Amino acid sequence: MKQSHNQVSNIIITLLVALIPISGAYEFLASIGINPSFSITFFKVPREILMFLLFIVSLMNILKPNFSNILTLYVLILLGITSVCFLSNDASEVAVFGVRWALPFFLMPLLNNQISNEFLIKIAKLLFVVLLLNVICQMFQMFLMPAYRGVNLFGLSGRLGGFFALPSIAGAFSAIVLFFISYFPPFKTKWKMVFYKGLAIFGVFLSMSSTGMGLILIVIGLPIAMRSKFSFLIIVASFFLSAIALSSLDSLTGRAEGSSEASFSTRIDIFLAQVNNSEIVSIGNFGNATNGAVGSGRRSEAMTQAFVVDSLYTTVLVNYGLLPFLIFMVLLLLSAVYIFFIYQDIRLKIFFIVVVLSSASLITTEIYPVNLLIVILGAYFLNGCINHHNIKIISTNILPIDNN
Repeated sequence: MKQSHNQVSNIIITLLVALIPISGAYEFLASIGINPSFSITFFKVPREILMFLLFIVSLMNILKPNFSNILTLYVLILLGITSVCFLSNDASEVAVFGVRWALPFFLMPLLNNQISNEFLIKIAKLLFVVLLLNVICQMFQMFLMPAYRGVNLFGLSGRLGGFFALPSIAGAFSAIVLFFISYFPPFKTKWKMVFYKGLAIFGVFLSMSSTGMGLILIVIGLPIAMRSKFSFLIIVASFFLSAIALSSLDSLTGRAEGSSEASFSTRIDIFLAQVNNSEIVSIGNFGNATNGAVGSGRRSEAMTQAFVVDSLYTTVLVNYGLLPFLIFMVLLLLSAVYIFFIYQDIRLKIFFIVVVLSSASLITTEIYPVNLLIVILGAYFLNGCINHHNIKIISTNILPIDNN
């Protein structure tokens, strides 16, 4: 029964990965001047249905006797907070986008014990096809798309998203795929792995996304720094190299001079403004700080209260309120302490840094397929942490008996 239940979840996840190119087909065709006869909704609805279906299927996992009590408590508290915030928003259309945004917060713990190492290797093989198709789309855009986002080093159209709406999503996707294949290698042949990794790096280069470039440097450079006996010197040197890179970031990414700095400061200003306006628990704001509501607001007057924040942390503050935001930040801090000082897994350390940093400039729970990849990787690592914790408790309980 358990194996059958896991297979259903795995099939849905596999379909969600396979749908990535189809979901982004509309954006790609429109970017090169082809206006599809189908509505954009036709391309987006299947993935939304599957994400919700995955939630329903994974929700059954909580009924299993071996499901973690801590995770059960977390899910129930989150469900209560989400329900209060959802019901307080009179604009139900906006609140629905809030539910869509919140789903990954539920999915990661609910998928505990359902994501195996073997399954991630299978997904990595499928991601190779998806990444290859996206890079091909980026190449088409380089020659066929007007250079309204700037030009690259070759004087051609730059900041290419492929079948993603924004280059930042394409960059983050390629960087996370690089992490994926580095620690869950799908091919045994060395040259295939080199080509796969090179393809991911090339995808980030074509996107010219500062977020993607930063994540690539972390995925490649951090393992070297952590494993080297000169780790301290490497980390110190990285600060100077980062300063040099940041000073040249606009020219490297094809942006107007000063736009990266302005983008960062704008996010800070939005966050500080929302701190001043925040309530203990969000009443009437659930869903306002989501990309879905903003996009629909351009077509519907009912969503005029939605606004752009471009940061997961600000969306948590707006959609849930100050108290849930503080709890969220405390959980992140406790997770960091556990990951870096107790549970020694270099993969999890890098994954945690990638997610935390990318969430500063992206609403990672809402951006498909970044949210999906984070969910399944997070569920895998979460299961490892819980098993590690249980083993330590068992060992501690047995030790005195053994000594007697």
